[in-house]
Amino acid sequence: MVAKLLEKAFDEAAKLSEEEQRELAEWILAELDAENRWGRTFSASQGELAEMADEALDRPRGGVAQRSGRPALVGGANHMRRVLPFLLFLFILAGLLPWQFFSQGVLSSMASITSNSNLVKKAVGFPSELLPIVAIISNFISHLIGMGLFMVVYVAFEKQLPLYAPVILIYLFMVSVFSVVAVLAMDT
Repeated sequence: MVAKLLEKAFDEAAKLSEEEQRELAEWILAELDAENRWGRTFSASQGELAEMADEALDRPRGGVAQRSGRPALVGGANHMRRVLPFLLFLFILAGLLPWQFFSQGVLSSMASITSNSNLVKKAVGFPSELLPIVAIISNFISHLIGMGLFMVVYVAFEKQLPLYAPVILIYLFMVSVFSVVAVLAMDT
């Protein structure tokens, strides 16, 4: 049946002009060559494909592994559906807490100068640089409380405390202080 179909296709191709026949022959030969190259490529990587297939079968589906050759991931997709909102909450909170400290620190330090302008004007020799630093320190204390709660939640989920957390807190404090001092220096 296939031979008859191929024979019919060649009969129809014989009716074409010489130029169209040449283009059709080039196209068929190019397709056959490409098919042979793909076949050689896949035959050379059969071992890798078999490993990938075995790994895919070893993964859990709905919490149950299909084979027991290797240890499978625990939980599967249902576990990720339960954990993903919590991870998203941690991710957002990890970004919002430092941003909230920085923005509140800068805004309250600038407001401390304007709200205490009578003290700055009347007191001779009053170090006005202390007002923004005190405002940042007070915001830093409330930030430490928030970060402490965040670390409790983080440790409850990850079962480990990140050792870089104190370094980040010190860095954030220093950036806030230097930002405010730089803005004040430009203002005066």
